[in-house]
Amino acid sequence: MDFYVFIIWRYIIRHHVGPFIFAFMLIVLFFLLNILFRDLGRFLSSGLSVWIIFRFFYLNLASIITLAVPMALLISTIMAFGRLTSDFEIDAMRACGISDIYIITPALILALGFSGFTFWFGNSVLPDANLGAKTLAYRIFQKRPTLSLESGVMNRDIENFALLVQDIRDKSDSSIVQGVTILDNSDSQKSVNIYAEHGVVRYDPSAGRLGMTLFNGEVHELDLKKLEGYKKYHFEKYKKMIALPQDRRGHGISRGRREKSLRMMQGDIQSNEKEMQQIMQKMRTAVKKLVAAYYDQVEKKSRLSYPEIASVRQNLKRTIFYLRRELEALKQMRIVHNIVLVEIYKKYSIPVSCIVFILAGAPLGFFLRKSGMAIAAGWSFVFFLLYWCLLIGGEELAHKMVIGPFWAMWLANLLVGAIGVILIVHLHHPVSYFYRK
Repeated sequence: MDFYVFIIWRYIIRHHVGPFIFAFMLIVLFFLLNILFRDLGRFLSSGLSVWIIFRFFYLNLASIITLAVPMALLISTIMAFGRLTSDFEIDAMRACGISDIYIITPALILALGFSGFTFWFGNSVLPDANLGAKTLAYRIFQKRPTLSLESGVMNRDIENFALLVQDIRDKSDSSIVQGVTILDNSDSQKSVNIYAEHGVVRYDPSAGRLGMTLFNGEVHELDLKKLEGYKKYHFEKYKKMIALPQDRRGHGISRGRREKSLRMMQGDIQSNEKEMQQIMQKMRTAVKKLVAAYYDQVEKKSRLSYPEIASVRQNLKRTIFYLRRELEALKQMRIVHNIVLVEIYKKYSIPVSCIVFILAGAPLGFFLRKSGMAIAAGWSFVFFLLYWCLLIGGEELAHKMVIGPFWAMWLANLLVGAIGVILIVHLHHPVSYFYRK
């Protein structure tokens, strides 16, 4: 019996291969076309070489693969089991005494393999690919700084500056911009806002500066120390130079949380926890010193003079100010701590989604009794949309510290997995809406 079950398992897996390859290529093509239509026009008009454009798409392919594998597996599962059910092969297997769990098991084994691959890919390949894409985007920005500008969208790629343009036209060595707004916060002592009707933007690679020649506008300048020191003046022509960071061939590009492996993020967690413990220890020490100083004065004198009371009050104010500042620093560190934990849990939850989608897709294929690509893709889209809404929503809530990082990343798997288990339980009790005789 076991030998025949093995043959059946191999037969079921063969039914997954074709739909998986087709769905995977279709999904990858869909995401690539989305990037192509979004960015290719700007790249070609900016004069970038074909090699740089190819590298841009190639490096973004890694993140696409991470999403495409679970989704393609869900589509292939619904198609494979839907086809087997519509051809009455599932009924034949049941008639031979093979349970539904045995029929689904090869798909789960297949999902386990893809889960391991997705984990390895997301931990070893994806961080380096994201770093390469980030470095390439930085170099493209240095060559064509206006490439990242979009009409009507505030751009904050340059530190301490925010740029908004209503229209932009790229030329070979410059860009013509209309409706320019510049928020300059490079000086900590003052805030400068610049508005202009139109202007010309050029990049000087030798100086590493972005030069902007603006026409018909006004400058608003506010002294942050003396709020009454407000200045406003009009101009017909105004030149603004913005210094850009120098290119170090990627060595100056720091790894963000999406460019780090599990080991790197775990190191960040440990150093962050150590730093938070040091801050809390300093806060405890500050409170102890304040209390000790107060009791020393009380023990020496039964009654304090006015200057001594004023001194105690001043020490209390300084300590409260210090504690508030450190508590705010702790709050920010906890937010960063949660963000890193979210990325760590995501490294595990996305690979596990391969198994979860099999649990949901296999019984759904039984109930649908059809194997069409449109039906499989439609139901896959519903489950994938539910999954990603929960995942993205959970991530946002975790960043705001509304829920914990674990629940933020695992709630989607638990909910979709629970739906799959309920569908499997109903395989022998076909009361589902999807069941067709």
